[in-house]
Amino acid sequence: MNQWNSSEKLRELTLYRRLLVVAGSTYLLWWFAVEMLLPTSFNPFGSRIAVVVAIFLVWAASFVSTKIQHTIVPLFLGSTWLITFHYYYLFLNNGGDFNWVVGCYVTVTAIGFCFFTARQLLSYSLYVVALSVILVIMVPHLLPSVFLPGLLTILIQANLGLRSRLVLIKTLSTSNPRFPWL
Repeated sequence: MNQWNSSEKLRELTLYRRLLVVAGSTYLLWWFAVEMLLPTSFNPFGSRIAVVVAIFLVWAASFVSTKIQHTIVPLFLGSTWLITFHYYYLFLNNGGDFNWVVGCYVTVTAIGFCFFTARQLLSYSLYVVALSVILVIMVPHLLPSVFLPGLLTILIQANLGLRSRLVLIKTLSTSNPRFPWL
């Protein structure tokens, strides 16, 4: 393995480690926000902490296991799917409340910005659409709402804007030393 390839792999590992920390921390902080703003909602701390612990276990294992280091990208992708699934579980148990629709949009938008290939983003988009259709079947009052059209709009925009976003990230990371994590 040449030096450039090794250096690129280390940068990728560092980037995904940081993304794992941000995703886990944000998802945990979100629990506190929901508890403060929607105190009567279904938002069990135990299941939320289980998701966060799973994410931080991947992060911690990436420092001691070369196998984890070599599979950090699919493990990160699995973490994003886990967060999304858990959020939909909470959404379902809150009966499709409007506040949880907004949270769903925020979740999908935030996670959508964490993907660096069209294949990753497209597979996540299909996963979200499948979860959303299942949710609408289970919570029928969501069908005549803006839930699905809004979600599809977010996913289409994320997929169409991926190339521009990646060009911007590459430009920032190569031309500006203030962005070493990119």
